[in-house]
Amino acid sequence: IWSCVLAFKLAFPGSVYINRGNHEDSSYWAQYGTAGFSREIEVKYPRKEADQLIDAFEALCNSLPLVTIIDERCVVLHGGFPRHHQAWMRV
Repeated sequence: IWSCVLAFKLAFPGSVYINRGNHEDSSYWAQYGTAGFSREIEVKYPRKEADQLIDAFEALCNSLPLVTIIDERCVVLHGGFPRHHQAWMRV
């Protein structure tokens, strides 16, 4: 899914927007244990590559905005903020 979303973002940078929600938080990934995102990467890739991919996705997710404002009148946000983030309170 991420490959598709990122491909669309690269192809249509002015039309595709990605917000950060609770699932885009690396501390959230661990909550799912063997069914989580990190574990899926670890199973599919050798250790070194898995670590690099997890680090890259963590950096990507950390760079995503929590809120997008469209035309100065529409606020778009994910319904589930990461629990430890208080940045949304400054919006």
